[in-house]
Amino acid sequence: MLRKKVWRYYCEHCKKSGCSGYHIKKHEKSCTANPNRVCGMCGSNLPVAEFVAALGDGKDLAKIRELADNCPACILAGIRQSKLQYFDMDEEGPCGFHVHFDFNIEKAEWWQRVGEEEMRLCYVG
Repeated sequence: MLRKKVWRYYCEHCKKSGCSGYHIKKHEKSCTANPNRVCGMCGSNLPVAEFVAALGDGKDLAKIRELADNCPACILAGIRQSKLQYFDMDEEGPCGFHVHFDFNIEKAEWWQRVGEEEMRLCYVG
């Protein structure tokens, strides 16, 4: 029988974990639960508190979209840290406040815009 002890590393801001300290440390820098994050998509290092303030009551995403320059990861960080988004169950099923934001759709649209912009810049030069 073989027995081996290994280290397990955990993000200080969310529940992500892994066996590679390097990868978890890299994740922590842009984790959407990190209040001092540097965005991995757009490179913004605005404090997440500004995104939370722009979100307001979560009914209108226009202000946070403008502040985040429409970056899905920055918008998600604001929503996540605002504590407006939660999921709970009662007798009738899921309940709780839900901010209407689909990260996967927004991310696909973001990368399409970025790709189109890069293509435009290639052909202009």
